[in-house]
Amino acid sequence: MDYSRYQHLLVEVAGAVATVTINRPEVFNATNDVLHRELTTIWRDLAEDPEVRVAIVTGAGDQAFSAGGDLSDIGARAVLPAQERFEAVMRVMREAEAIVYEMMNCEKIIISAINGVAVGAGLTVALMADISVMAEEARLTDGHARLGVAAGDMAIANVPGALEIPLVLQTLAQSGKYDALVALGAVIRGETYHFEVVSNDSCRAVMDVQLDTGIPIANGILTCESVEQAEVRMQQKGSDCAQAAVEMANLQKALAQ
Repeated sequence: MDYSRYQHLLVEVAGAVATVTINRPEVFNATNDVLHRELTTIWRDLAEDPEVRVAIVTGAGDQAFSAGGDLSDIGARAVLPAQERFEAVMRVMREAEAIVYEMMNCEKIIISAINGVAVGAGLTVALMADISVMAEEARLTDGHARLGVAAGDMAIANVPGALEIPLVLQTLAQSGKYDALVALGAVIRGETYHFEVVSNDSCRAVMDVQLDTGIPIANGILTCESVEQAEVRMQQKGSDCAQAAVEMANLQKALAQ
């Protein structure tokens, strides 16, 4: 297997062991667009390499495993036009999902040698390994903790349409597993009255589930004029709803005391 095409991953194979080094020490191994993409493909290459039975992943240097997203890339995305920014963020999110699934599907044993701070995609790689070995001075940082939750505390359910959202919310609320829920979707205006029916009925049903079960639900079902408008608005709406859901869950607990 030829690993020389990787720009920011240094892969060395000795016997049956491949050592994968996240190799951007000048920025604490932060993940730029290239590295983030490479972290989605390396696991499949390792899985298909007949010489490799075990993969060890670590960070270059002695200060960081990976310090999360590269701020220069994040800043560059922030100033893009709205549509381009949305597409860039969606690409990063799809890659983040791919990192998880590719590591899970890799049949080779993956060992993470966490030699320093691990954030963002670095944290995902560090903890998705089959075996994680951590230096005493290393630190794990999860941005979700600012809201009082960890990434593993969340679950996602996909539905075919807006009218199906309330039933799934009801099932989740009645399970007793969740302190708050978020409903995200978009209803696009068409040429008939059906647009208003779907919008009104889905929103009313979401509110009914919230009141019937006592579980806070942040309603992010948008009504939009076009798919393009929905894509631009959804990113901020999702963030706002996540914040509202956590705040309402905390308020509910405080009021119950």
